[in-house]
Amino acid sequence: MEIGSSSPSISYRSFMIFIDGGYLRNGIKEKFGHEKIDFSGLPWIFANKARWGTIQMEFTRIYYYDAIVDFRDNQEKYKEQDSYFENLRKIDNYEVKLGRLIKTSKEDGYRQKGVDVLLAIDMISKAHLNHYDIALLLAGDDDYLDMVKSIKDFTGKRVYGAYFERNASKRLIDSFDKRIPITQDIINQIVQK
Repeated sequence: MEIGSSSPSISYRSFMIFIDGGYLRNGIKEKFGHEKIDFSGLPWIFANKARWGTIQMEFTRIYYYDAIVDFRDNQEKYKEQDSYFENLRKIDNYEVKLGRLIKTSKEDGYRQKGVDVLLAIDMISKAHLNHYDIALLLAGDDDYLDMVKSIKDFTGKRVYGAYFERNASKRLIDSFDKRIPITQDIINQIVQK
């Protein structure tokens, strides 16, 4: 190396991933007919996609948000879901946060409650507490738009987004600092064979 010349140095940023679990599972199920996801490999795939120039991602934590049926409403479904979430909790750096599934009038139909709010509270509060420099939101719901804007406007944090192009709000996509469409290549890497 010549005297006086220098190569750009790598810069590390604390990085958190916030996953809307229902959104991710539905997107995978739509493509493959199942919800078998390689959650241990998923963060590394998105950290690699989130790299920007000399900026490298240093994981702090992955937060996974979903909903669980009430044990009194459907014991079998509760046990199945609880086992699924327990397996997720065993993966390093994952934290699982659960809202509720409320029965709808449709046969065997349920609706999530509280999941968006849990995710928004965590993402906003952790930005204000300086727990991350960059957040990746894996979601597509337009309801997250104001949360993303407020984090960027009031904390200066970067918010990246990962989303299924066919099932994501254009306004939400436009609000992200970096956009990572979940392509077939990414899906092939995160789906368990």
